[in-house]
Amino acid sequence: MRLILTNSVFLVQRFKVNGLKCQQQMQSDSLSMCVCACVFVKLLKFSFIFIFLDSSLSKMSPCSEAGKPCNPCLDAAKACNLNETCKRLRSAYNSICSKATPPQPATANQEPCSKKRCQKALRQFFERVSWELSYPLLFCSCPDQACAERRRRTIVPSCSYQERHKPSCLELRHTCRSDALCRSRLADFHMNCQMTPHTVTSCPYDNYNGCLMSYVGLIGSDVTPNYSDNSPTNITISLWCSCRSSGHQEQECDAFHRDFTHNTCLTIWKTRKKQMLGQSWTDAERSPKVLVEARLKIEHAFYELTGNLDSFRAVWGIGQVLCLLDGQGSLKITF
Repeated sequence: MRLILTNSVFLVQRFKVNGLKCQQQMQSDSLSMCVCACVFVKLLKFSFIFIFLDSSLSKMSPCSEAGKPCNPCLDAAKACNLNETCKRLRSAYNSICSKATPPQPATANQEPCSKKRCQKALRQFFERVSWELSYPLLFCSCPDQACAERRRRTIVPSCSYQERHKPSCLELRHTCRSDALCRSRLADFHMNCQMTPHTVTSCPYDNYNGCLMSYVGLIGSDVTPNYSDNSPTNITISLWCSCRSSGHQEQECDAFHRDFTHNTCLTIWKTRKKQMLGQSWTDAERSPKVLVEARLKIEHAFYELTGNLDSFRAVWGIGQVLCLLDGQGSLKITF
């Protein structure tokens, strides 16, 4: 099998450092047949996965049948129900989180909502359920408000984080930092989702998948993020907090809040599908399940395998990888 990626001046610039490292290794390492694997893996992460998805759109699209209603979030829920673990844990957190919430009075047979129990059940769901099933529930694309509202309610916001009055965002951050698990996950989010103008995706080191995982890691904590409304197009992520009474700390409060509301790394997942696939948004909307599941699956695999050639060979059944980065900007890879 031979794969040739050409016309990649941008990619050559992006992987110039890795290419030089590979060349240095080739001079010092007798096993030179695979020293370009680092370049190969990173190229695939940003290019080949989108070629794969592009060819899969017409075959795997859940919304390709004309005349039928399209609700990718409903499709994601159906896929979860077909998996025993996903169905059981999703039912568990829905049961715990959907009980009466203040100020609604509880009936004789209904307990009031326990936010802590709800958050724990949510954490268990996202920690124990494969991301191939959980991510489509969170990141499904929606053609209308009904679908977007279903997506917003995925983590049962009325119990998992909403209160009658919005606390100060700095108070929320202080509460989080007082808890070891929440403090660790918030730090992880800031490390992986801090916006930068020096990368394509606005994510540190273009580790877009790492940002998504950090975002999911916050769900079920004191700083649980979620969609701010049910708009299917103008997607905004927010925390349940306010900076109105922050006084002289208002600037610091706004900066923390904007890490969620104006984070292009966090919300790039929608526009990135359109740009990288080179398709109209209408076409991309027809296959949100494919775009989320397949891309994240492959991207996660390459992210984990980067720099580990033995694992790369074992997983993909490849005995040899010969690669050449030439001066014309073409990467030629032979299996």
